[in-house]
Amino acid sequence: MNIENVPNIYQLLNDDGIIISYQGSFHQEIIEEITDVINLRLSSEPETKNKNKYLTMFVELSQNILRYSADSLIDDQGKQVSNGLILVGTNKDTIFVLSGNPIDEANKKSVKEKLDKLTSYSKDQLNRLYKDQLRGANTIYDSDNAGLGLIDTVRKSDSVNYHLIDIEPGKTFFTLKVEYNL
Repeated sequence: MNIENVPNIYQLLNDDGIIISYQGSFHQEIIEEITDVINLRLSSEPETKNKNKYLTMFVELSQNILRYSADSLIDDQGKQVSNGLILVGTNKDTIFVLSGNPIDEANKKSVKEKLDKLTSYSKDQLNRLYKDQLRGANTIYDSDNAGLGLIDTVRKSDSVNYHLIDIEPGKTFFTLKVEYNL
């Protein structure tokens, strides 16, 4: 990286309201460490009523990177390590968490179908689906095959956007942005 670009990156992150950005290897310990940093950072903010939303969604999106990244591997200690990117910030009247990571081409269609379906549901439908998934009940939503974490992410958010772009043969970059109104 060209050292002259650093002020531009700093300004871009500042302009976009980013309070935490991390790109690199994700493993359980780094998720816990960044959660502590976010908690500390938000504790110094005058308005922290949405701190739990930040933390919950940061953890959920980080876990998705850890579990589903196409670049996932098992390290020498037997721990899963995955590559990705996560940004946490505020923008006007919203707080947001944005994640990105490569996924296998085979998962592209499934992710798109799940998110399209879940984002079309009402809050009541999402709450019912979440409760049914917790109980392990057979429901009309069983065909969705959406994970509990993804259902919870969509049901708690005020806005969910995603983007899929092919980055190389067999790999797609998946970006997910979750927003909450302040």
